[in-house]
Amino acid sequence: MGSSSSQNLARVFAAAALYVLSGSTQPLLMTLVKQSGLGDPTCQIYMLFYYLGPALVSLRFCIPSSFRRTTDEPTTKRPSRNAVLRSASIASIDIVAQAMNYTGSTFCGPTIFAIIYSSVTIWTALFSRLLLHRTLTGIQWMGVCVVFCGLCITAWDSAALGPEVWKGAVLVFVGSTVHAMTYVLSEAIMTKNTTNENASTDNHNNNEHDSSNDDNEQLGVTENCAVQGIVACLVYLTWQCIYTLPRFQERILQPAQQSGTSLTRALLILGGIGGSNLVHALAFFYTLKCVPGGATSAGVMKGLQAVLVFVVTSVVYCDRSSEDGMG
Repeated sequence: MGSSSSQNLARVFAAAALYVLSGSTQPLLMTLVKQSGLGDPTCQIYMLFYYLGPALVSLRFCIPSSFRRTTDEPTTKRPSRNAVLRSASIASIDIVAQAMNYTGSTFCGPTIFAIIYSSVTIWTALFSRLLLHRTLTGIQWMGVCVVFCGLCITAWDSAALGPEVWKGAVLVFVGSTVHAMTYVLSEAIMTKNTTNENASTDNHNNNEHDSSNDDNEQLGVTENCAVQGIVACLVYLTWQCIYTLPRFQERILQPAQQSGTSLTRALLILGGIGGSNLVHALAFFYTLKCVPGGATSAGVMKGLQAVLVFVVTSVVYCDRSSEDGMG
C-alpha cells in the first residue's frame, strides 16, 4: 500500500516537472523560429509541428492491446462518441488560443510572453470557480491578485516598447485567457463532473447505471491528448495545403534562406517544437486528471514556468534579444 502510494506520488512529481520544463522550452523555441525566418504569422507552419507532437500519441492505439501497457486508464472501456466530440470541440477552441499565444510570442519575445502567459493562473482559478464550482483559499486568491498586479505592470511597460511588442502582448493576453478555459473544460471531460456530484440521487437503482455512463463519458490522458492533437493537426495541415503551399517560396523559403537557415536546422527547430509539445501535452493532461487541484494546479505551475523562462532567457538570449528589441 505504501509502495503504491509512493509510486503515485513520484509519478505526480515527475509529471509536474516535465510539464514545467517542457513548457519553458516553448517560448525559447519560438524565438529560434523567428530568428530562423520560419515565423510567418499567417502561414503558421510552426503550429502544424506544435500539434503534430500530441497527434503522434494516437499511434499508441495502433499497438495491439496485448502488447500495450496501461498507464492512466484502469479500464479498457471505449469512450463514448459524445466524449470524443467534446474533446474535439475543446481542441477547436485551443487552436485559436494557441495560434494567438505563439504568434504573439514572435512579436513580444520570450520574456514578456512568459509573464503574460502566466496569467493562465488567474483565469484557471476563475473558470474553475465558475464551471467546476471549486473553492479557492485566501492564499490562492492572494496569489491571483499578485499575478494580476504583475500583469498590469508588464502591460504598461510593453506599450512603451513599441507597437509590435504591444500587439504581441495583447495577442498573448487574449490567447492565455481562452487557453485557460480549455484547461478547465479538459479537466471536466477527464474527471467526474462536480455538478453531477452535487446533484441529488432520487433513485438508488440508477446509480450503478449512471456510474457506468460517467466512465464512458470520461477520457483518459492519452485518449484526450490524441483526440485534441489529431483535430488541431488536421486543421493546420489543411491550412498549409490551402494557404501556405502557394506562398511557400516567398513566405517560408526566402526568409529562411535570408536568415541562413538550412533544411536540417529548420527541421530540427520545428521537430523540437513538436517533441517539446508531445511531452508537454501528456504531462498536462496527466496533471489535469491525477494531480490534486487539476486545472488550478496546472495554472499555478505556469508561474514556475515563467521563472524558468526568465532564468534561461537571461543566460541564453539576453544579448541577442536586446539587439532584436524583443525585451
